[in-house]
Amino acid sequence: MSIAIRTSFSLLCGLAVLAACSGSAESPAPASGDPASGDPSAGSEDIDQQAATLRQQLQPSDVASAEGSASYLTLRRDVRRCAAPLCGGFFVSRVNRLTTVCADGSRSDECYVADLDLSALGLSDEQAALVDGAPEDFLLRGEIVPLTTEVGELGSLNVSEAWQGHPSAEPRGAFLRVKNEGIVCITNPCLSFSAELLNSRLPSVSIAEVDLAGISGDATDGLEQLNEPEGLLVAAWPEIVSGPAGRALGLDASEYYIPLTAQASICGTRGAPVCAEGTFCDFPPESICGRADGPGACQPQPEVCPEIFAPVCGCDGTTYDNACFANAAGVSVEFEEPCAPSEPEEGAACGSRGLAECAEGSFCSFPPDANCGRADAPGTCQAKPEVCNFIFAPVCGCDGQTYSNACTAEAAGVSVEFDGPCAEAAP
Repeated sequence: MSIAIRTSFSLLCGLAVLAACSGSAESPAPASGDPASGDPSAGSEDIDQQAATLRQQLQPSDVASAEGSASYLTLRRDVRRCAAPLCGGFFVSRVNRLTTVCADGSRSDECYVADLDLSALGLSDEQAALVDGAPEDFLLRGEIVPLTTEVGELGSLNVSEAWQGHPSAEPRGAFLRVKNEGIVCITNPCLSFSAELLNSRLPSVSIAEVDLAGISGDATDGLEQLNEPEGLLVAAWPEIVSGPAGRALGLDASEYYIPLTAQASICGTRGAPVCAEGTFCDFPPESICGRADGPGACQPQPEVCPEIFAPVCGCDGTTYDNACFANAAGVSVEFEEPCAPSEPEEGAACGSRGLAECAEGSFCSFPPDANCGRADAPGTCQAKPEVCNFIFAPVCGCDGQTYSNACTAEAAGVSVEFDGPCAEAAP
């Protein structure tokens, strides 16, 4: 099976890119050549000319370079044999640019940095070792800053993003950010993706396909990353793809990169620390909210949640409108449905609309003005008496039965409506 991402109806539904696929098959096909329809053949400019123009724009250049000091860079280990820190660091180079601005302000095709500062990423020691051990497999975003050392001023790369590639891949072409824009068509090629040149102010272009075939044995992580807000970073070159809707621009990727993010801290089990402020302990289902001493992982509390009603039961026994609202309250989700209503404790209100039934061993005792709950006035949960005296003082229960006294009515789980026997039914 090809790992090319084609925006045909069948493949988009197969990848579950959009739930709207289920209804797209009934939509009429857009008229060919209509620019407003999203038809890749629309417009007068020939697709071959578009491809040639894009290839020209993707050539390395310092024209239209993105403003700001942080850039996306490739890096390689310095293998020169001299004393550290003059040697043994890294050579870094801005992608898609002819030159890189070094720590001393000079421009060169690549700059030497004595150190990589990864502290802003919060990586574990094992993750940091991945970057240090195989720097050629990574694409970093960062800023080259001066570093004072015992041998003078050198450079350090302060890293704000780390993207991990593949050891067996050799990146060729331009470096771009590709995103799924959520456009669904009933035919292909369909301009469902946008591609933006890294380190550039050039506008993004619409494309119909990103071919990830041959980069890794399983490109699922790349396909999923296309749907994330930050998109997927690729090294690729334009190609022309064809289908029933005509011809369109695509990308043939030689490498793709997945963001390297901090591993979540363990929490919720014996010996594990409490999560930091602004985070909560997120338990997987098998941990049963930590009751099985299974660990969770510290995750950030969401700041904004969608107003979607999909009730879940939190680990605190409270029902939330959706998982996001539970997490925003610092609570992990136990299961994806409302919590079972808890039985009211003794003295809790009962017998009115919306109130739960009293627990086993108790009954709902109504005051006289509640009219046994018929006026929708509540009673209170009271414990059923276990022992009653033999005093004959008949009362009428709320069930219409006469009891020998109030205690025997309550022992039967019935509130007293009035003192005295119930009126006998007319023959």
